[in-house]
Amino acid sequence: MAAFERVGNILLVYGNDVYTSDYRIRTRDFLYGARSSPVQVGTHDFWITYAIPSLGGAEWNYEDLSARPRKMRGIIRMGSVPDDTTPSTLQRHLNVILQEVAHHWLVPYDLEVSIDGTEVGLANGLQMTQQINDETPFTEPALLGRANSHWTAYFQSDASPMDGMYYVDAGSEDGFNRWQQSSFVGPTLTPSGLPSLSLVGSYNDLDLLVMGVKTAAEAYPATGSRFRWLEPKLSTPYPAHIGVFVAFSRNDFFYFGFYTDHRLLGVERTGDPIGGELTTLNLGPDYHPLGNDYNGIALRVVRRGNQYYFQARHDNPQIGCVAAVLNYFFPRLFPRSLRLFEDIDSLPLPNSTASFNRFRTVAIYESSDRPQAVGLIVKKWRQPHLAEGAFYNFELLSGKSHTILQTDDVPEALPPGTPYSSLPLGELRLDNPTGDAIVRSKGGRLHILTPFSTVNPEGNLEHFSDNHFDHDANLDNAPKALTKAPNGDFAFATSCKVYRTIFTPWAAGYATGKTMWGNVKTARALDIIVPPRIITEKQPPPPDNTYKIAYIIVAERRSDITEAMIQRVDIIRRYWDSAFEAATVERRHSNSML
Repeated sequence: MAAFERVGNILLVYGNDVYTSDYRIRTRDFLYGARSSPVQVGTHDFWITYAIPSLGGAEWNYEDLSARPRKMRGIIRMGSVPDDTTPSTLQRHLNVILQEVAHHWLVPYDLEVSIDGTEVGLANGLQMTQQINDETPFTEPALLGRANSHWTAYFQSDASPMDGMYYVDAGSEDGFNRWQQSSFVGPTLTPSGLPSLSLVGSYNDLDLLVMGVKTAAEAYPATGSRFRWLEPKLSTPYPAHIGVFVAFSRNDFFYFGFYTDHRLLGVERTGDPIGGELTTLNLGPDYHPLGNDYNGIALRVVRRGNQYYFQARHDNPQIGCVAAVLNYFFPRLFPRSLRLFEDIDSLPLPNSTASFNRFRTVAIYESSDRPQAVGLIVKKWRQPHLAEGAFYNFELLSGKSHTILQTDDVPEALPPGTPYSSLPLGELRLDNPTGDAIVRSKGGRLHILTPFSTVNPEGNLEHFSDNHFDHDANLDNAPKALTKAPNGDFAFATSCKVYRTIFTPWAAGYATGKTMWGNVKTARALDIIVPPRIITEKQPPPPDNTYKIAYIIVAERRSDITEAMIQRVDIIRRYWDSAFEAATVERRHSNSML
């Protein structure tokens, strides 16, 4: 039979009839029927609960706004009791409680913004995913993130606990804004008898507006009442290698191209006995990929016997405006001259001071294996990122034979299971092993896009595993355009550009440490339209602006709950009251005493 015990300001509830997968419901029903319990219907606004052992991660649920005298604003599951109370553990844990408590108000999926007199909703994850994959602008403010109940990672949300990120504006680069994710130092807590502690997140002005803590006129005073988000174009670091390859077998490649950054070149081999040697080289400040849509890097691989020279050169447009327009619309009639095989007899050693104005050797690798295929590739090894490469033509030089394989059309598909030995020489074939890469031709370039997610025919988001577009010694999932490798010595080259690298709208912690480039969009806090249900049922605070919070530990047996666990939860409780008050700019308070 269930029983309860009060230890200071922590309530213990135990018994096999309450410790179940739905323990919050069982605990609620038990306490509502236990007349002597200090926690009853209407006594507390929120319950913060821990199950020993854990019965699931953090979650807010079971709101009952009809409860009286206090509304039941949520029963929160916090997983297990933390193993320690170090500053970093407390900071993370308090941030999670701030998030789960705020789910009573935030983030409303039906929040609206009045833009130019028209009321529009917020773009959700499905809409943003489709628009990103289609390369169309966002039609609504990009604010909704995970489960349409958190903030998107594109929003300057000032480290809000609602999956919010804090970005530092690093200025503009060739017409695009650059935001760098940075750590946030929040308010300092000084509860009596405990060491001071700084929060790592705090409710932002939009949070406080929706919660009813601030008025729209008070929000964002430093930016003229405006909040900001970014329509992303690039982000780094990204988990992908975008460029060209030499294939010795289906799972043994040389890769050469942009490695984890649109300003960093990398050369690597799979199937290497030492685990894959990697050589990287920064392109330096003279490379301006955002300065022009065609600014890229000419990537060239030259085979001489068993040696492979991996070379790169700036590839900036050197044609006039009229020619550029003709090339964009009629690439076959007006091809752009790339001069990809100039200085082909000059194969210098890698030189750290050399310029990229001429072909520069990045690395020299050796292999006695016979190459079977060469081509273009985008390989990605983590799901939460879109990676898109753009390639202008693929040129082959074998002896005196110079072949230009144009990229103004998507190549014919390579039938599954086709051996590389059966590839045609001098024709590109598209290998899309999973069928989920998006491949299209635009402006004469072949775009190979590995999405983070897609929208399936039923209209639902479909997410992919980390290795869904990867290629290594055991996987062949990366999309590629390839042709048969010539015999003997040869060279091949392309103009390559990292076209887009975008993490998911719901990236949250995955965006930590990353930099984004894109176009800043803004809206006024004064134009936010909070749903009426929030205004009438949730914004009005309880008496004295103070929310009553109950901390509860649930277990199957009393012996499962140690004194150390109780002490740790009590330390969290004491910090929590200060944390909630600080996060609500001292306009709301918490009382967690039973």
